Amino acid sequence: MTVYEPRDVTLRDGRVVTLRSTDVADAEVVIDYLDAMRRESNGVLFSPHDDLPTLDFERGWIAGRRDNPDAVQLGAWDASGVPIALAGVQRETSRRRNSHRADLGISVRRPWWRAGVGRLLMLELIDFCESRPAIEVIHLTVWHCNHQAIALYESVGFTRGGLKHYGARFEDGSYAHTLQMSRWVGDGPAPAVRERDPLLEAVA
Repeated sequence: MTVYEPRDVTLRDGRVVTLRSTDVADAEVVIDYLDAMRRESNGVLFSPHDDLPTLDFERGWIAGRRDNPDAVQLGAWDASGVPIALAGVQRETSRRRNSHRADLGISVRRPWWRAGVGRLLMLELIDFCESRPAIEVIHLTVWHCNHQAIALYESVGFTRGGLKHYGARFEDGSYAHTLQMSRWVGDGPAPAVRERDPLLEAVA
């Protein structure tokens, strides 16, 4: 079970937030958070026209993260107990060939942008992944035009990968490409990758 006990942190603008794992009891306020995020930011996949998760679904999702040793969801909470940022990471387990990687997601409420809470959560999740031997690389996706987020990710060690062209379509009819980014967290430097398929070479 992966649980972060509450810890108060002072952000660079002087505001204090409490960093802790989300709990099943937080499901309702997390849904409220998701509803607010999709209305105030184009940086998330959730649209204002999409259905929000049900309370039962959200409770089950949070419980699954807490029971998984290679997953965690963290929240930054203000003094009134409302989440102002959420971030999570989970190792892929669906297939052996992708079981070495983990997918990361993060969002921050608009009134807390540029306060340093995003960096705080990113560093916590990187530390978590580095402590898990089964996780060797972290992946995330971001719109190609979200320059502020890309700068944050690069500042904590992520590198740019490929683009999924026209990966997002917004309500005004405009599009964005989806940028893939990654950070190696396995032992030692990142290894070289295959340049050729040995099976194809064997039959050439």
